[in-house]
Amino acid sequence: MIQTNIIDMLKLQVKDYEDHLYRIYIVHEDDVIFYVGMALLPMNRMIEHCYGGRGKGPSHLGNFIRSFAEEANNWQVDLLTLEDCKPYVDQYGTFSEGDEFWLKALPDQNGLRDGYWLTEAMRAAEGALIQHYHPCLNIAGNPNPMPLPERYR
Repeated sequence: MIQTNIIDMLKLQVKDYEDHLYRIYIVHEDDVIFYVGMALLPMNRMIEHCYGGRGKGPSHLGNFIRSFAEEANNWQVDLLTLEDCKPYVDQYGTFSEGDEFWLKALPDQNGLRDGYWLTEAMRAAEGALIQHYHPCLNIAGNPNPMPLPERYR
């Protein structure tokens, strides 16, 4: 896991970051979890959240960050590998296909992986973390989101 902040993500300046390892991100302020997301390129995804992309404007998370830009400068972002997420996936049972298929999602000695199983593992990891943390801003797969602190309502 790498811990960074919104500003470094948007500037593409996260120390020790490697594109091919980190797929899951958690945006939080101390113990208040705002959002759990997944992306092949999480830093690029954060830019899309905030400024738009894929033919769309900013996302719900991006609008929230922009609305509280001064505070957001101090929010943390945890970047996780699939290996970091595996205990949560096991705990919540979000990947039932078996460990041999989970391993296909991880880079082999040549850095290659199976794209289908990578996507499935990413979805399982994101889903498990959403179930675990109940982030304030995630809607899908989150029937009981944590309420936003009063200062952000």
